Amino acid sequence: MAQHSDLDLAFRQEALGLLRAAVAAGQVSPGNLAYLQDRVATGKDEPQEYGTQIRWGPGGPVPATPIRDEADVERRRAEAGLPTLASYLAEVTTVCPQDTN
Repeated sequence: MAQHSDLDLAFRQEALGLLRAAVAAGQVSPGNLAYLQDRVATGKDEPQEYGTQIRWGPGGPVPATPIRDEADVERRRAEAGLPTLASYLAEVTTVCPQDTN
């Protein structure tokens, strides 16, 4: 629910704190935290940590905002249990094909 609460930033920020605590306690997948953390960052037009939030560029899906320390993004994604960024973008292309002509 917090992922899609774009108009309630206070709720989303509170949920992010609760999710961090749940991940630290081993109750929730770190991947869930990665998605919400990136969603909060893109909502503030800030760099993402994991590149989970995308938009359509001229050639297909691209990160919605820049990725902080992009050289280390694959390590962070692996630690969160996420696939590589390239495979994620390929999956998005397959699931949500767009006419790029």
